Amino acid sequence: MKDHEEFDQPVAAMWWINGTGHLGSAVNGAPIRVGGSDDELQMMRDDLHTAWARMTTGEYDRIVITDELQRMADKKKYGGALRAGLKELVEYRCSANVPPTMPYVSIRELVDLHNSRTKRPTGEIRVATLMCGVSGDMRALRLDSLSQKTHTFVSIAI
Repeated sequence: MKDHEEFDQPVAAMWWINGTGHLGSAVNGAPIRVGGSDDELQMMRDDLHTAWARMTTGEYDRIVITDELQRMADKKKYGGALRAGLKELVEYRCSANVPPTMPYVSIRELVDLHNSRTKRPTGEIRVATLMCGVSGDMRALRLDSLSQKTHTFVSIAI
């Protein structure tokens, strides 16, 4: 996540071409703030811990690490902290054991804080798209809705 200032209120974040803050409003997303200062490293650890805590809820069956985040983890600029954090997240994603870097963190508190930031929809979302061409509608919907049972996507090639 490039624009850290949008982290606490992603729903109200400005949508701009190179921005990523607004993506933090996706219920199924896990924004990771990356940086090299001590404060930024702690924020990054907090974000990775939140992602792990959410994986333990049983609502998720997979974790996807974007190419951009993986590229950042491969850079020496972040001193290997991001790479180590992602490795720990992946290794412990299905584990009942708490990762070694978060022994005193409240799992429930992290999940509640994430849910309050993203403003999870309270009702069921139903969407149907028909002949809309290539668009991000359904991808966006997947990020905002846990259940895909109510999604219908019909594409007609001519």
